[in-house]
Amino acid sequence: MKVNELVEETNEVIVNLPNLDFLSDFKQMVENKETELKQNQFQDFVSDFEIKMSKNLEKSYYSLISLLDDTTIELAKVYSHPFLFNLLDASVKKKEREMKKLVLAFCNFVVDAGTKNKPTHQIIRKNYANTLSKAVSELESQAQVADWITNLKERLDTKNNN
Repeated sequence: MKVNELVEETNEVIVNLPNLDFLSDFKQMVENKETELKQNQFQDFVSDFEIKMSKNLEKSYYSLISLLDDTTIELAKVYSHPFLFNLLDASVKKKEREMKKLVLAFCNFVVDAGTKNKPTHQIIRKNYANTLSKAVSELESQAQVADWITNLKERLDTKNNN
């Protein structure tokens, strides 16, 4: 093949490429919809409970959801993630019974949260929710809510979840 023929063929291929701007715009639209879905999920959850919203809580939520959407994540990182405890701190209701109710509601919520829905993602979410639920159900009542939260943190200690 001569150089001129190769140049002509290459130019022809370049002219026939699909509109890459359209693909880029479509990808951006999908990413925007994923972000919007995460925001709506979070807003719906906190509106169902008396939770004081803050940028820190919201940032922590997105961080947790990103971990749960990552199939290569070590579960130990999920268990030790601070969002649950940030959520408990932001709760207006500070009685143990309400804290348990909030954690169990979060367990139900987290199974469907995020934007990834492959079997691997579902397994990670269900495992996380089941571990939280089990830890809460095994906790004994404490005189102080702070002690209850400390005991929950200890139960979620990664050494006990491997």
